[in-house]
Amino acid sequence: MSQSKNVYHKLRDILQLFEYYDLTFPLSQGNVMWPTMPPLRITKIRHKDRDMSEAHEVCITTQDFTHIDAPSHMLRDGFPIDKYGVQSFILPCTVLDVRNEKSREIAVSELREFEAELSTYECIVLFTGFKKDPREFVYSWRYLKSETSEYISTFKNLKLVGIDTPSIAGWSGKVDVMEPLISRREAVITHLNLMKEGILIVEGLWNLGKLFGPGDRIIHGILVAMPLNLIGTDGAPVRAVFLKLKE
Repeated sequence: MSQSKNVYHKLRDILQLFEYYDLTFPLSQGNVMWPTMPPLRITKIRHKDRDMSEAHEVCITTQDFTHIDAPSHMLRDGFPIDKYGVQSFILPCTVLDVRNEKSREIAVSELREFEAELSTYECIVLFTGFKKDPREFVYSWRYLKSETSEYISTFKNLKLVGIDTPSIAGWSGKVDVMEPLISRREAVITHLNLMKEGILIVEGLWNLGKLFGPGDRIIHGILVAMPLNLIGTDGAPVRAVFLKLKE
């Protein structure tokens, strides 16, 4: 057997050691979007009984549901998402349990207990316990204070930060039914602290709780968060999958 075949078989055997978890929010017509964004639309444009095949038109922004932020989302000279190689989206990852019903803000003090993970892994994901309602937008979630994102940015090994909430920052929009919970400036700074260091941001991860067993606070594995290859855009929807070693 050739050396390349040996490698492929070894890789296959290694991959069989993992459980695979889909962390992508399922999309369907009628899902609520970020309130200041246009709605998700999934429209059937070809029908099998009429056209002998089926096709759909999908209209979605780069900044909703499970998606990735490139630096160009807020940095004037930041790289768009297509400037990152695919290896940037497949990373050793640790998922940290930061659930806390008593505070919306994720403070620096909460992350200090995870410094060993923050200084080791290329990717961290924050599990806040947020439960996205597909039919009603929830305005309150746990988020990073700007000083917390600045603290995270000091770990030069980090390439990607993920979270299960609609944004790493708090709600900063303004609609009739809800005033901002933080200022727009604070939300921007929270993002920029990471983007200036070239750290990608994945927001809207879904169902992180299924990774954790009783008493678990930290989960290790591999995150695959592959975006659409959109040229020149500030981000893209992603299909996020987590690989965790079988028990």
